[in-house]
Amino acid sequence: MKVYSRIMLILSLALLPMVTNATEDNHLLIKFGLESPYFYTETKATMHQDASYWPPRKEGEKLYRYFTIRGGKEIYLRHLSQLIRRHNALWESYCNYTNNRTREGFLQFVKQRDPFYAGSLKNIAPVLYFDFIGESNKVYILDEIEVHTIGFSEYRGGGFFDKEAWYDILLKPRTGTYRYDVGKKLRFNGSGRLELRFWSDNYYPNTGYTPRGCYTIEIVFHFLTDGKPLSVGTGIFKIDV
Repeated sequence: MKVYSRIMLILSLALLPMVTNATEDNHLLIKFGLESPYFYTETKATMHQDASYWPPRKEGEKLYRYFTIRGGKEIYLRHLSQLIRRHNALWESYCNYTNNRTREGFLQFVKQRDPFYAGSLKNIAPVLYFDFIGESNKVYILDEIEVHTIGFSEYRGGGFFDKEAWYDILLKPRTGTYRYDVGKKLRFNGSGRLELRFWSDNYYPNTGYTPRGCYTIEIVFHFLTDGKPLSVGTGIFKIDV
């Protein structure tokens, strides 16, 4: 299994990967893009489109960055079908094991009974990297992550959930603003990198599944620098989770 470093300091701008979007706020620049998994890709879609790309785009309608599964989806679906078989067997065992069924309890049950399945979940969750470029003579400390859920379109079929660390962002399918505490403060001089892994909170307690969907979101990172608050945002983008 490929292991990703969650926080890496960037030594110079020359090391930054090329991306297609950036916003700037008070001398702090953010660039972000797709880190993994390999069957995801970046494309564009309108505010109301999901993976079906419906309704058709109107002339002049704005397009947004969209992180979704590659066309055809054969590799993903092949991988997903194996997980579904394991999930159904584990869920049946869990239901026989206890009547007090919770999402967190099921996760612990899965990790004890089938570590391979538990590890495989991380391979299907999308991971985005975020590069922050500030002033070289300043120290930046990440204090809070804020996510605005603007829209959610649910897909049919199963989906999965895991959360083990603060960099696992549990997206809420209901529109609104949600704040996430930072368990381990990202601290860097001038420039730094953060990777976030995304999960969906669209949980169905009667099956243990978390059906996937298309999220339209915006992320705002709140920093402290020189004891003063500083925020920088991604702008609106879309992601299948």
